[in-house]
Amino acid sequence: MTIYNKQGEAILDAPITSGASGKIELMKEDSVSLSFVLDSYIPFSIGDYVLYNGENYTLFTPYNPTRNNECSYTYSIKFESNVMGWRNISLLYNNETDWSLTSTPSQGNRIKSPAIFSDIHHLV
Repeated sequence: MTIYNKQGEAILDAPITSGASGKIELMKEDSVSLSFVLDSYIPFSIGDYVLYNGENYTLFTPYNPTRNNECSYTYSIKFESNVMGWRNISLLYNNETDWSLTSTPSQGNRIKSPAIFSDIHHLV
């Protein structure tokens, strides 16, 4: 499975091993995990991604492999769907993060939607 950087350039064609997995749990997890060993260090950055079933799965947290010895590194990287990245977004209303709404659901959606989409445009 090819791992790409933010610019869409291939970083590594990672082997699919028995440690590779995909997990989907409604409203909790949607991820692809890759586990492999390399004989050299390859840095991965937040924003690196893989394509799986036509969807981007992105690295949202910093990652460093485990160094086994002088010439071996173990990688166990978890890439998550873009929807899972929404948990890192604070919803602001009038530049406040702590607020309540006592109106109709449709009015709430009119307020929340622009705030969400202005902050996630880089994820989609």
